[in-house]
Amino acid sequence: MHSRIRNSRSTFLIIALMLLFYQKENLAQVESANLQKLTESSEIIIIGKVINTKSEWNENRDRIFTKVKINADEFIKGNNKTGAIVVTVPGGEVGEIGEIYSDIPTFENEEEVLLFVKRDNYNNYVVNSGLDGKYNIAKDEKVGVKMHNSISNIESLKSSIRSFLNNK
Repeated sequence: MHSRIRNSRSTFLIIALMLLFYQKENLAQVESANLQKLTESSEIIIIGKVINTKSEWNENRDRIFTKVKINADEFIKGNNKTGAIVVTVPGGEVGEIGEIYSDIPTFENEEEVLLFVKRDNYNNYVVNSGLDGKYNIAKDEKVGVKMHNSISNIESLKSSIRSFLNNK
């Protein structure tokens, strides 16, 4: 009886480990596919620091938009002669009135980002694919490198992006 329980536990452990490995592999493939799609559909991919945000009403005063100025440290794809880019995002706060969208990234002054950008129908630069198009960057003090969400090394992300660009 004890050997049967031990065999059942061993079998369960092996199956659990296989499923965990399989899920991680699938997740990595999905993330890579998403990163490739973002890379291909973006006009500009930039790493930089937010230096200014300004929210204002549209002409009809029925929507708020925020202009986000990002000083470029690096253009991974595309270029801009000024070394900075202004991205328009829906939402923001003007006076006592605020407008928030759950699927649109927000920005803070001095925030460092890796950003996937395209033009909208009005020729404004916008974040490509909403929240998926913005990667927050912070230095992980434990390992001393810049990371996204303490998971992805920024240098690895840049390398993946460049390989997608080179394989076009």
